[in-house]
Amino acid sequence: MNTINELNEQLLVMKDRCEELDAEKQFLSIELEKRCVEIDREHSKQTIEKVPSNILRQPFKEVPIHTSGINVEDERKELEQLRETVALLTSQCAQLDEANRAWQQYQQAELHVFISKLRDFLPITESTSFDEVAQHIIDQVIKEREDFNLRHQALEKELNHLRSESGINVQPMQPSDVDIVNQLNEELLAIKEAYKNLDAEKQLLVIQLESLSTYAEPKRTIGM
Repeated sequence: MNTINELNEQLLVMKDRCEELDAEKQFLSIELEKRCVEIDREHSKQTIEKVPSNILRQPFKEVPIHTSGINVEDERKELEQLRETVALLTSQCAQLDEANRAWQQYQQAELHVFISKLRDFLPITESTSFDEVAQHIIDQVIKEREDFNLRHQALEKELNHLRSESGINVQPMQPSDVDIVNQLNEELLAIKEAYKNLDAEKQLLVIQLESLSTYAEPKRTIGM
């Protein structure tokens, strides 16, 4: 399962590939233009060379026009291949740009929905990234766990104190002491239950983050 950092790296790779394709397209366009000029120049040169000297001395209107043959045909085929390559590269660049834009829009929409759900519980805004949201959740879970441990230790200390007093004083426990012990036990159970719920919520948030990371990867319709 891809993480957010891996998805961002893939986006950068796609952008780099698009820049490379654009550079190749520009290079091929320049080469295509050069070859067209060279073919026209070569064609003119070959036509002049093929005309006999006696014909050159004839009036201009009687000079026959000769075509180059196989060489010109090969050159034209090569030019056509170059045109097809340039068209293919242009199409691939357009598809990459469209995929990148769609992925970014989808990621922003999902982040907006996710942040709107957590805004009441975490210090996040619209500009908060997935990584920052994950870090806020981790910090909140750590804080809640520390608070739980402190409360648990305080209750354990209070219970031990009450037990020690009950052991020293042989007198039976008063109803008020029993109520305090019961209240402390109930509070301890409530804290343990809250801890379980908090841990379950944390696991759910982690799963949601992983799902968002997976669905944020764009569907790629072309070969890289």
